[in-house]
Amino acid sequence: MMKEKVLPIVIKVELIETIEAYYKQQKRNVSSMGIIKAIALYSYFYKVARVQATNKIYANEKYLCNKLEVSPPTLQKVKKDLVAMELIKIIPQKFKGKGNISKGYIQINKIWRQDTMGKIDNFQPEAKMIIFKIAKKLLEFYMPFDEICTAEDIGVECDEIYISDGNVVTPLSFYIDDNNMLCCSAIFVSENEIDMIIPTELVENYLVKIGYFLSNK
Repeated sequence: MMKEKVLPIVIKVELIETIEAYYKQQKRNVSSMGIIKAIALYSYFYKVARVQATNKIYANEKYLCNKLEVSPPTLQKVKKDLVAMELIKIIPQKFKGKGNISKGYIQINKIWRQDTMGKIDNFQPEAKMIIFKIAKKLLEFYMPFDEICTAEDIGVECDEIYISDGNVVTPLSFYIDDNNMLCCSAIFVSENEIDMIIPTELVENYLVKIGYFLSNK
């Protein structure tokens, strides 16, 4: 039996800007990763919506806390913020009689419907640029030299990057240096580990992959 195709997750850069503006207006959580938590939770809800093939998902709080490794108060706080931004809507439980209570659902707003997904193939450059912009915004919340992700996280652990004198290195992990340059730790064929700035012609490609990873983390 052929497995049903799960639609991709598409997040426009304007949505990220909405979250960013909300926390700046609230004057809280900006420095404590509030924006990142909101993006992460919304992205996870979006993923569940795709898997369940509906914009009204069922996901109980105990499961979410364990899956996302957050405390119940943090989950409640971020969900409340997403509701205030109209990115999600809580559909409360209802009494069905005889002591039965219906499940509580979460409606995910701003997701792309199936009838609009076909447009993506016609706008690959635009879609790629959106992810590129999302990655740049997300990277603002990482301190210089902090590991952002590993090569395995973004599926490039087998990549070969050519450097001077015909030498080849394989990336291990990625970070931003104090000049806001995308860098990676890498390993020579000789198994010597080095740190290097990603070549200019490869930066956009890696940022897009990092953007996908961070958006769905």
